[in-house]
Amino acid sequence: MRAQFKVLFYPRKFLVDLKGQVSLYMRITVDTERAEFSVKRKIDPDSWNSFRGRVRTSAPFAEEINRYLDELQGRAYQIHSYYVVNNKSYTAKTIRDKVQGKEFDRSKKILKLYDEHNAQLEALVPEEHSYGNWR
Repeated sequence: MRAQFKVLFYPRKFLVDLKGQVSLYMRITVDTERAEFSVKRKIDPDSWNSFRGRVRTSAPFAEEINRYLDELQGRAYQIHSYYVVNNKSYTAKTIRDKVQGKEFDRSKKILKLYDEHNAQLEALVPEEHSYGNWR
């Protein structure tokens, strides 16, 4: 069965900063599961076009912000299509993490990381570190 996938941008109008601007957020929905994150851009709340989901073109920096939102949306759809084509399971949170660049390898366990760190430190013992630091 095919999952329903949506991307939405919206301002959090109830969180106004001292300059009167609000933060923009991106919401990714897969079926009924949602994942949201801030896109690290602020706008004047009156310049938001909720029908288009973009900043009105009359606002300053509107072109730049809209281009950035298009890039984020394209990245989300590209990641979604990768999962669909390769028949891999995904959630809204996995797509959000990939869009944000927070992908990491869960196969590495803490002891494996510790062993890698010790091996790197051991290679530096004679030049940069003492034997006491390594042991």
